Amino acid sequence: MTNTDQPPRNSDDVQGETIADLLGSGDHKSLGRLYVIASITFLVGAMVVGVLYGIERMDTADDLFIAANLTQLFASYRMGLLLLVALPLALGLGTFIVPLQVGASTIAFPRAAAAAFWGWLISAGLMIAAFGIEGGPDGISSDGVDLWALATIGVAASLTLGVICVVTTVLGLRVNGLHLVRVPAFSWSMLVAGTLWILTLPVLAVNLGLIWLDHSHGNTMFGQSGSHYSQVAWIFTQPALYIAAIPVLGIVADMIPVASRGVQKGHGVVLGAIGAFGALSFGAWVQPAFSGPVTERFLFIVMPFAIFLTVLVLFGGFAATAFKNKPKGFAPLVAATLGLLAIEIGLILGMLHVIDPLDLLGTSFATGQMNLVLIGSVIGLIGGLQYWGPKMFGTKSGNGALGAAAGLAFIGALLAGIADVVSGFAGQPDGVINVELTGDLVDNVDTVELMNLLSMVGIAIVAVASLGMLFAVMGLASNRTFDVEDNPWGGNTLEWATTSPPPFGNFTSIPEVTSAAPLFEAPEGELEAAEAEEELVG
Repeated sequence: MTNTDQPPRNSDDVQGETIADLLGSGDHKSLGRLYVIASITFLVGAMVVGVLYGIERMDTADDLFIAANLTQLFASYRMGLLLLVALPLALGLGTFIVPLQVGASTIAFPRAAAAAFWGWLISAGLMIAAFGIEGGPDGISSDGVDLWALATIGVAASLTLGVICVVTTVLGLRVNGLHLVRVPAFSWSMLVAGTLWILTLPVLAVNLGLIWLDHSHGNTMFGQSGSHYSQVAWIFTQPALYIAAIPVLGIVADMIPVASRGVQKGHGVVLGAIGAFGALSFGAWVQPAFSGPVTERFLFIVMPFAIFLTVLVLFGGFAATAFKNKPKGFAPLVAATLGLLAIEIGLILGMLHVIDPLDLLGTSFATGQMNLVLIGSVIGLIGGLQYWGPKMFGTKSGNGALGAAAGLAFIGALLAGIADVVSGFAGQPDGVINVELTGDLVDNVDTVELMNLLSMVGIAIVAVASLGMLFAVMGLASNRTFDVEDNPWGGNTLEWATTSPPPFGNFTSIPEVTSAAPLFEAPEGELEAAEAEEELVG
């Protein structure tokens, strides 16, 4: 047995933080909860902006009621969904769960992790304020544009710092016996995703730094109005877009064996597929604003097909486990699978996107794909929140509401995504409202307006679902009665070896780690120990 060197607190102390405690806390569990609550709150705001933009697109011949530069509405929806919702929600789950999964008593660099959260939250508020004063990319207010660039740099830098803490935890704080090949799939996916974020977000920050520097001092090249958004648009398109989806792969991979009451067959192969997905998702080199059309670049064309193949390998590993152990579905797996299904549809669309004769680049097809991937990622992360919610909050009372909201969000994402894909095939330019200004690009204005209406309805459905998620999470966060058992799902990884919620220091003792599923107990006669170990290490 491996003992931790920090004694646990009483359960009454686990969630009784005051405001002062939270402001000064470096406890990864408190920080994880704060990330989750804040990101879902921002999700509601992002969906409201998406609905407003959808209302504008219902009439493609005129602007309705929003007088500000519509680029701000378009950009704020995309930036909010990625930088204020999908990435920080994944980081929140990772900040809370990863130290538990690797048997650590804390996260690496806890003060840096706390600084990352508060830096992200303050920068997010400033970014929203910049949009509010008609700043943002290509905005009307000069000061607002400068504030937007600096605030978004702060968001990117804070997320990078936060994920460095998570990645370092996986690499440096694993308990004895937990080799990298035995690391749980979610922790591995956060290691892969974190590495991609570290390689991607600083590039975005440099793009923004060039915009700010030139805009505030010279306005001759990078800072020229009309070019700001195009310089950062790469992060909302493939392959960079897929960095938000990587943690969902790990969530589903962790749930399948639990639902099957068995172990993951070919654990190493599953980890390898997640790693390959991440490596192929690096997209900071796709800079059409500087390098010209990307459809002429062989690597850009090949990458979506290669990414799709890695997911097929991953599904093969899931199917092998399910076929052997016949899983019984449970609510968190349903939500996570719906999120993965939306992502998978987005990947299929990504292959169509790079086929040059279809002429889809620069159309609303890209918005449809983005909605499916990013909202799908959020849905998958909500499935993870259902799964680990009892560990995070000490109760399962909000799980039903979270599951219903996730299902509703899937319907909305599917409707919005497919509608934008159809309007993209009809030639609607991405981010343009008044199609009369685009000449003969749009084939059928009536079809486009109908699809825009359906897209707006889909985003409105997601907005309603996001409110349900927020109410459910606030209910979980206000819980003071810890009424759930320590391992309600029969999980087989280390986070389930401690109390729900975990005490200070996380563990009093840790089971000996000799496999990727240290808590797994095989049914009598079903699985020989030698066979299990061979399958787990691949």
